[in-house]
Amino acid sequence: MISLVDYAKKYKISHSNLINKAKRQTIEAFSEKGKWKIGN
Repeated sequence: MISLVDYAKKYKISHSNLINKAKRQTIEAFSEKGKWKIGN
């Protein structure tokens, strides 16, 4: 598991862009086989 801070630094993603990706559940590091691993 990787923290959002580390993910943002690694892929050079801005804070606002990262928040939008999280809302849309499009962060690859947090999905597995097409299923979101956080929440629900």
